[in-house]
Amino acid sequence: MRARRIRGALRLEIVLKCRSREEAERVRASLVSEGFKCLPNSSRVLVIYRSYEVKKFLERHALYLSSEVERLYTSKYSISLPIKPAAATRYRMLVESLVHVGFKEVSGRYLQIRLTYSSPERAREAAEALESLGLKPSMEGKRVVLVYRLCDVNFLADNVIDVPEGLRPLLRRESLFGKWIDEHRVSKEPEFWRLVGLVLGDNDGERALNTFCNTNDVLVEYFVDVASRLFGESFVKLSKKRDKRQSRKELRVARILGTAGRILAEYASRAHDLVDDVDEDCFWQLVTGLYESDGSITVRYPSRDYAVPYPDISIRLAAHQSKLAEAISGRLTREGIAASFKIRSSVAELG
Repeated sequence: MRARRIRGALRLEIVLKCRSREEAERVRASLVSEGFKCLPNSSRVLVIYRSYEVKKFLERHALYLSSEVERLYTSKYSISLPIKPAAATRYRMLVESLVHVGFKEVSGRYLQIRLTYSSPERAREAAEALESLGLKPSMEGKRVVLVYRLCDVNFLADNVIDVPEGLRPLLRRESLFGKWIDEHRVSKEPEFWRLVGLVLGDNDGERALNTFCNTNDVLVEYFVDVASRLFGESFVKLSKKRDKRQSRKELRVARILGTAGRILAEYASRAHDLVDDVDEDCFWQLVTGLYESDGSITVRYPSRDYAVPYPDISIRLAAHQSKLAEAISGRLTREGIAASFKIRSSVAELG
């Protein structure tokens, strides 16, 4: 064991001296297979230098430490991480190999959490585990996972990390953007895609993608009911809008707020890329929502000689939604349904 100070910080290292270069190569290969990273100091000397790996090596092999090294070891590793007791088993992938938890106050209003792991591989695994839970972390360096969205920070504060008392007001739990929603679960619900279809079918490029506006009371009430069940009533706001044009019915506007509105708008904006990935139930709910917003059925006759009527179903979308129309047309065709789309004046028509 040796202790070094690098830029004022104490670093304990384990030095392994081998009898030959061949033995050093075998020892290094064995350590790498156990998850340790060591550097060759010479042809026969290996050094384990990462703090977490030094601690893990000593715990695993129970080496004898001199009183001076033991004092330094205790002072360096006696700091406990602010982890909730239940997180060690329920969120093992997030807690395992975690070596430091950092808190940063941003603009005096927001809290960010930095999770530092023992290796880049462990950091990537933790980031993937967070994404599977519906969070959106970012990598800050090779070993640091940054959690910055208010709802994601609140999720960690509720389930994994003990946030210091002085920083808890920054969690802003009263904000609808601070409330966490299981995005992964919600996005698998067929009714969620019905809402996406209603929003996109109603959208003309001027309204936000978290808003549904229609004169049909039944349709608006259905939208509100489904959104309330998926996200909670506090996220749904219903209002009225008077159309200034003569003889126009009053519009009812349903707006999804906070984290729920962000999720709905994000999936609606990427719907043309997701059409091929969603399961069958979700796809048909999306198509149903689009049809309910601006669809129609026309009875057509093939020719004068063959006067057997058939229904022609069409859905009108705004011209800027041509990619969505093309994606849905393509999937309908693959499902065995003859479909096409065409641009007509200011609309993209799917039929």
